[in-house]
Amino acid sequence: MEKTIEKTLGKPKRLAVLAGIIIAVAITGCASSKNQEELAQRRAIVDDYAAIILLQDQDSANFDKALLALHAYLADASAEQKTAAQDTIEDMIAQLETDSAACESYEISKELGQMLEAHQISRVEYQMNADSRYTYLQDYIQDLTYLEEYLSYADEGDAFMEDLQVTYRFMEEEQRLMRHYNFIGINYWFAGWGEEETAYIRQAVLDKLTSFSAQDVQWQDSRDAVEESMNACLDQVEELYNEWTAYIGESWEEQNQMH
Repeated sequence: MEKTIEKTLGKPKRLAVLAGIIIAVAITGCASSKNQEELAQRRAIVDDYAAIILLQDQDSANFDKALLALHAYLADASAEQKTAAQDTIEDMIAQLETDSAACESYEISKELGQMLEAHQISRVEYQMNADSRYTYLQDYIQDLTYLEEYLSYADEGDAFMEDLQVTYRFMEEEQRLMRHYNFIGINYWFAGWGEEETAYIRQAVLDKLTSFSAQDVQWQDSRDAVEESMNACLDQVEELYNEWTAYIGESWEEQNQMH
């Protein structure tokens, strides 16, 4: 099920990493006689996972802030709005670079590793998910660097403004899909768990999200159903990326012919 995207513009796409995370993590259903120790272990896994995913959610929220500032400029292309958008994008790049520099490889403790294995969650895939934050951060930084450059030339001609508008629409839609992907991805790890655990997941994770979200999504008991939805998101992102790179390639060629 691996999916890859041409790095046409040298952009480090996260799809290959994400597709690698969608693996056969068999999470079993919970018997009605499960004891308090099992519940405590599952809560401990959720608590550890919450620390991972909520950081990734905050990174996504920082990217959202930059997109909102650019949206305000495109709605009112004034010098004041341009300066505000440039300042916000610059601030978010600086924040994301600081967070990226501080990223360390995630280490699974012996105790957590034993709990993951007891509940049939792959240690390797769990660590891949935790370490994917660095890839996300690098992609956010590169996306905002593109937008920062296009924004700097936006008032120098219609062609430059169109490049900015198209790139913004691509990145805004890609971000919407990735917010959806990451939200349903939470379900992926815990599909098949009981009602009590699911309620705790909502309390510890879902209710604290500020960026990751999905409309009209029901919690799934089947990991296969979650995986299908996640792959559909990746397919749409890949299609968007191909459309954008095709447009940018044509735009650059036209501008080169004019000079």
